[in-house]
Amino acid sequence: MAQPRYAELCKRYPGPAAFVDGHGHVLDMNDEAPPLLDALEALPGGLRGLATSIGGFPRFDVLETGSVPVKRMEVALIPVSDGVLFLARDRSLTDNLNEALAESRRRYKDLVDISSDFAWEVDANGVFVFVSPRGALGYSVRDLIGQPAVDMLPQADGEFDEAAPAISPFVARGRIEDAQYWLKAAHGDLALVSVSSMPLLDAGGRWIGARGVARDITVVNERETELADNETRDRLLAHVLRALVDAEDADTGLAAALRACVHAFGAHGGALWRRGPDGLAEAVTCGDPVPPDFAVDARDEDIEADAVPRRDSDGRTLRRATVFRHRANGMLGLWRGVGEAAWSGRDAILFGRLAAQFGLALAQLDGQQELERQARTDPLTGLLNRRAFVEEMRIRLSIARRTVRPSALVYVDVDNFKPVNDTHGHAMGDAVLRRIADRIRRSIRAGDIVARLGGDEFAVWLDEADPDGVRRKGLELLKMREDLAEFSGTPDRPLGFSIGAAIVDPVSAETIDELIERADSAMYAAKHGGKGRLFVSDPANGR
Repeated sequence: MAQPRYAELCKRYPGPAAFVDGHGHVLDMNDEAPPLLDALEALPGGLRGLATSIGGFPRFDVLETGSVPVKRMEVALIPVSDGVLFLARDRSLTDNLNEALAESRRRYKDLVDISSDFAWEVDANGVFVFVSPRGALGYSVRDLIGQPAVDMLPQADGEFDEAAPAISPFVARGRIEDAQYWLKAAHGDLALVSVSSMPLLDAGGRWIGARGVARDITVVNERETELADNETRDRLLAHVLRALVDAEDADTGLAAALRACVHAFGAHGGALWRRGPDGLAEAVTCGDPVPPDFAVDARDEDIEADAVPRRDSDGRTLRRATVFRHRANGMLGLWRGVGEAAWSGRDAILFGRLAAQFGLALAQLDGQQELERQARTDPLTGLLNRRAFVEEMRIRLSIARRTVRPSALVYVDVDNFKPVNDTHGHAMGDAVLRRIADRIRRSIRAGDIVARLGGDEFAVWLDEADPDGVRRKGLELLKMREDLAEFSGTPDRPLGFSIGAAIVDPVSAETIDELIERADSAMYAAKHGGKGRLFVSDPANGR
């Protein structure tokens, strides 16, 4: 018997719809129902089983219909007085949207995790309502949720004046991209953080909070600052050393070096005092006169007390005793005018390293310079001789230990030099040695030293050289054999180098003699390994 009300319902229903009697016979359906009925008939018991087992309560199922494309249908089985009404709706779009949303959330979370240290959100009161699971800067999520974000900002309270921001990134009304802020970490120190954020607005355009991501770049910033400081130090040290070395006389060199310091530090003036029998005496000045309050005490104990760089109370002056062989031999000072910016701690550290160079320069004023040069120089190559090199090594080793900077002693032995004398004569052998000396001298930095130890052996002292730098320098020296090929005695015995390097540990108690023995052993290890090689000795194990 026809059921007009259900027929009309099936016709108007926006999805698959059918009416089945209690025996599973289809009494009416719409055009979209056949795939649904086929899927239901394929179930255990078919339509008849569903119609007879449903009882008096509606039932809901999810099943797939069709083949290509397959649709996921949500089916409502509704018992009525004379049968069962089947109504279905397509869940495919909803499921796809839910899956896409879940994937989008996963992707967002992954991107946040790899692109930042933490993500956050604050409400209209500037209170954290979300922080990514890892927490932030040593704080756990529990530490931050519900807390005012402003508590993470340093306040202008004296200690952190420079770090206090003018505008908080947590309550900014506009977008922020990769801006740097100092925030208070859980351990109490400040951390430099790169922040990107955006404001949250309601439908009326009112600010109701902000969200963003942040990354701790403290270590990166420290490394970049250290690299910049090292570059500045290297340039300044090289300039000062060049002024000291290239000058016609020591006094001229000291004046040029002091001018370089005054200019590099932005000082108004500077002075170098030399220690003599009667105390300190002015050796050279530059720029504005010495300020009246820049007291220089000539007593020995006061000079020794200034072995550490010092700034005065307003930060306008720098002073440090210059030291040679563990004994203060003078005083270096710089000053600025009243009201000028104070020097930083980094300035004081760099100034202290420069003072060490001036201490070395003052020491060179003692004695007759020409006699000293002759006593210290190898007459064939113009390099330092063995005695002078060892003396210089003692100074450099002392500086390395005082500044806790690694250095290196490098021994260079010329391979197959004897055939040159035997084949081309001693004049050619001398020319080859001069050529080698010139090449080595031009390959080193201004602060390094090179010597001819005797015969065909050379030595190089590398200041502030780490193991990687020593290896690079050793390989660079090995390549010089290419310039010497034409001078070889015989084709089967070409000129070359065997190089041994001993890395200097500035905190070790290794003596000069032990260091020399280690460098010599490293050189012979390179030679016995087949010549033309580099062998680097580690201070930790002597190899």
